[in-house]
Amino acid sequence: MDSLVVFGGENDTHGPTDELFQYFIESDRWKRIDYDRPTDFGFARTRHAACLAEDPKELVISGGCDEKGKVTNDLWFLNVYTGEVVGPYDFVHRYDHTIHMYKGKIWAFGGLSPDMDRVTEVAWYNTNTDTIGTLHITMSSPSRPLLSTQGKHLYSPGLVGSVIDVVVPGSFPVTPSITALDLDVLNWRHLAEDCSEFFSGYSWFHMAITHTTMFLVGQPEAQKNDEEKLTHILTLDLSELGYLDSFGSRSASPSLSESASGTVPAEYGIGGTIGSDMYEFYKRSEMCDFEIVAVDGSHRPSLAVDTSKVIKSAPLKAHKMVLAARWPHFKRIMMSGMSESQTGKLYIPEPIGWVGPLIEYMYRDSIEGYTLNEVAGLLVLANVYELPRLRKLCLEFISRTEYNPATAVIIWERAKMAAEPVVARNAAICCLANWGQVVRSEEFHQLSHDSVLLLCMEASEKSVVTDYYKNIEQDNEDCDIEDDAMEDSPEPYTVPDDSDVSVD
Repeated sequence: MDSLVVFGGENDTHGPTDELFQYFIESDRWKRIDYDRPTDFGFARTRHAACLAEDPKELVISGGCDEKGKVTNDLWFLNVYTGEVVGPYDFVHRYDHTIHMYKGKIWAFGGLSPDMDRVTEVAWYNTNTDTIGTLHITMSSPSRPLLSTQGKHLYSPGLVGSVIDVVVPGSFPVTPSITALDLDVLNWRHLAEDCSEFFSGYSWFHMAITHTTMFLVGQPEAQKNDEEKLTHILTLDLSELGYLDSFGSRSASPSLSESASGTVPAEYGIGGTIGSDMYEFYKRSEMCDFEIVAVDGSHRPSLAVDTSKVIKSAPLKAHKMVLAARWPHFKRIMMSGMSESQTGKLYIPEPIGWVGPLIEYMYRDSIEGYTLNEVAGLLVLANVYELPRLRKLCLEFISRTEYNPATAVIIWERAKMAAEPVVARNAAICCLANWGQVVRSEEFHQLSHDSVLLLCMEASEKSVVTDYYKNIEQDNEDCDIEDDAMEDSPEPYTVPDDSDVSVD
């Protein structure tokens, strides 16, 4: 779309208007939309919500304040080209909210009620059945924190079937976050659970999404007053947080199965593509002319381990042509004339549990079917070998993963290895919120000594283990000590300063 349609708002006298304007982005030009016949929309509005209908010729207008300042609950459909108006329909009383239409439903997010209360539920209007509904959506796992009802929520339609919710600091202190709501399954997906560094120093008023790029508009906090001045724009690439088009991401980079050679004609009696055929050769170790050797197991060896004592894996047989076409690092090795190009063997000092899926990805161009452990390892390798498409696929997979104490430890460790601070912080928040379960998990016990210390240091300096004293009180109750025995009991136990391991 190369233009924006703007309806209503305040006029020069600070009253609501029903004027309609179109802004052309490429030419930076405004145009007032007038019609050949007299048109009286009859619903001048300010602080309302609007969106395009599924028919892009129609504009949906919801709620807002009328000429008398009354908060309305009407819903209108305006044909931008003809000026024809359909409505009103009863919806929800809201203003300063956001609406989005998807699969015949108009969804309303955020805003304020007539009593100036911040609205926390999501409302929808079904255009097919003329029915209204409201619902509260919470996380399905108790190990993840609930969405904040404080702060200022900015909403915007994102990729098809999703809405982005950004929490920025408002009147109350709040931890900023970025989440995505999948409208098909009504599930929130955390993209960034603590992103204070993104928004600090500014007051943000409006947000817009174009594909996977987010734009926030606001002003420095030092200039904050009663008037909103839109002086600064913050741009964030949400694909860096794992927010990808489920369909577009698969076709963003051509795979071997989509190569120019195309599909073999059916009359030859062999279906499929060159890519799929090469993958079948790989699975059967046929026609291979190169070998990849890695470290045995699924855990990265410590840097302190003597490399001569590392157990190597059985070789993976692959095709030099495929690896060179899909893997820039491998192509550079072959072009440099290094010994690997002569011997036909390459040693990768990484776990075979990661390297195996990496080589398979070179053929499949997909990580579908992989486990979290494999994908988290691929994230590390994607950063080591500069594979941006694989990295974003891994980030998307992780962003859709349901966190629990076990998965959070795996994600945190690999995100630290891969230098992915936002992902690492998301996982760390889950770990610290479920510390008792985390330290008893097998995944935690498999962490190296240095990793354990780093995970503990994710807690802030003022954090405390709040359940410690509750456990002591419970133990005393279980002991059923007589009252007279308590008179000679020693002073209450104080936790030594050097043992204060603290969590959020």
